[in-house]
Amino acid sequence: MEVREQDQLLINEMRRIDGAIKKRQKVIESLASAQGKKIFNRRYVIDLPVAIIGDPGSPSISLEPVYRSFVVDRDCVYFFCKELVYTVAATASIFQPFGAPTAGKVSLPNTLVGVWFNWEVRDTYTDRSWQNLPLPCFAMGSGKTSGFPLSRPAALPAGTEVQFTLAPFSDFLQGSGLIDAVSAFSVQVSFSGFEVV
Repeated sequence: MEVREQDQLLINEMRRIDGAIKKRQKVIESLASAQGKKIFNRRYVIDLPVAIIGDPGSPSISLEPVYRSFVVDRDCVYFFCKELVYTVAATASIFQPFGAPTAGKVSLPNTLVGVWFNWEVRDTYTDRSWQNLPLPCFAMGSGKTSGFPLSRPAALPAGTEVQFTLAPFSDFLQGSGLIDAVSAFSVQVSFSGFEVV
């Protein structure tokens, strides 16, 4: 099977899942409306710092897992998570078209710095993981294309803690020609959906 055919199959599957999510959201909206509830778009964001270790001349990334969580707003009835998206940022020396490099924080595509990780989500409401096994970062939308759609939105009542685990499995930073002297690195994960209040 050609790569293009595989891409088309994946696109078709994502469209099918997106259509199913929209249908389910309409049902939820009608139920909420009938009960006098209101629905708002909502996004929760967590930052996961990845430690830079080793010699400054040849830094590497700590392979220690990083854990972060958020708690669903207590002012809502339910938060329905529809998709996950991650972005990558590095604090580094950034090369400029004209002039000397400047220090700053830059958002980067995952492949630019060679940082790859497995991830896992669980919540305290169901007390179980959202997937059978940890998934690689390639399975989550990078924000440059699209998010990772959940085939069935996770319904989380107020006060639920959502726990995210990031486990890096690459131990190097690739030179990109655009950045140098990386001093800090972080992954930001967004949980997007809507709340019923």
